[in-house]
Formats: sequence, C-alpha cells, structure tokens
Amino acid sequence: MKKNGFAVGASLAILAICAVFSLYVVQMYTAAQETAAKDYEGEQAYQAAKAGIEFSAYQSLVLGTCSNTSTTFPGLDSFTVSMSCSRTSTSESGIPIVVDSWLVTACNAASCPGGVGPSYVERQMSATFAK
Repeated sequence: MKKNGFAVGASLAILAICAVFSLYVVQMYTAAQETAAKDYEGEQAYQAAKAGIEFSAYQSLVLGTCSNTSTTFPGLDSFTVSMSCSRTSTSESGIPIVVDSWLVTACNAASCPGGVGPSYVERQMSATFAK
C-alpha cells in the first residue's frame, strides 16, 4: 500500500495556519493605527481647549471682557473652540473684585458640544480669573 499525499495535506494545514495568523496580525495593526489616530485627535482637542483658556485669560485680564464666543485657532483649524463666561462681582476688605468663570469646549464638529459618533472628539477645560 502506497502512502502518497501526506506532504500536500501538511502543506495545506500549514498554509491555513499562516493565513489565520496573518489575518490576526492585520487586525491588530489596524486597531493600533485607529487607536493612535484617536490619541492624536484627542491631543489636538486638548491643545485647542488650552489655547481657548489662554484666549479667555487675555479677554478677562487684559481686555476686561466676559462674553460667549466661538473660534478656531491657526494650526488647529479642524477644531471649533466654544468659550462661555459668567461674571460675578464681589469685594474683599472693601476692594471690588470682578471674577470671570470660563468654560472652554474644543471639538472637531461645527459647534461644541457637538455631535456623536466614532470620529467625534471633545475636550473641556474651565478657568476662573479675578481682577
């Protein structure tokens, strides 16, 4: 009795195992790329919110204004930054003090807070300035 075909069967089994492993590697690579892209967008949203806080500080401490506004910043054009402000007045030892409380929201939508979905990214920061 001849035993032919063992090498063909073993080759097919090894080929199938290699194909399954290759598919797994491609899926892991794709997931890593998507995670890195989301991390990058999250960092950009954080930087846009931070720029909004700096803009708010300038508005409160230099210009003396407290108004709700929305803008974009150079280099972060894909992110909308919405800034809302509430002003209160108080006094300490008879000296009047104006306190501005800012809430800054940066997102990659047309307005913040914006939409939902797998590509939506948003970061929020708050700050209080007294003068």
